[in-house]
Amino acid sequence: TYERWERVKGEDVSLVPVNRAPDVTQQLMVFQMPNDVGQDFGARLRGLLTAPLTGDYTFWISCDDNGELSISSDESAAGKRRIAYIKGSPAWTDYVEWDKFPTQKSAVVPLVAGRRYYVEALLKEDTAEDHLAVGWLKPGEAGSLPSEIVPGKQLSPFKP
Repeated sequence: TYERWERVKGEDVSLVPVNRAPDVTQQLMVFQMPNDVGQDFGARLRGLLTAPLTGDYTFWISCDDNGELSISSDESAAGKRRIAYIKGSPAWTDYVEWDKFPTQKSAVVPLVAGRRYYVEALLKEDTAEDHLAVGWLKPGEAGSLPSEIVPGKQLSPFKP
């Protein structure tokens, strides 16, 4: 689920007003928001991630401006922990640029096949272009960059 809050000034993700209803809500087919939707907004992409394989996963976040990626050890949002982020002023990446900052890449995250995990990405857009995407390497895949953006078939809506 993609949620967007309009008229939110600043760059830090702590400014995203997640405790009030969003101005825009949309279901997406991939863990990536629409590009270049505006200025001065906050966004959240969240859902339940079903692991396709048991093993170690690595995640990346790419965004403009500041963003962070969190995952929980189960389906509960309460247990989420930040695993990757882009923060600072200025701090942003080009579209699907996965290796600009070391903090964009998570440490290894062990997941169990068939289990569902709450996952959330926040974005705070100030000015200019905007984008947010989350990529991964699954167990058995090698590389220094994601093999793909997390596909929608591995995600389902989160019902608070």
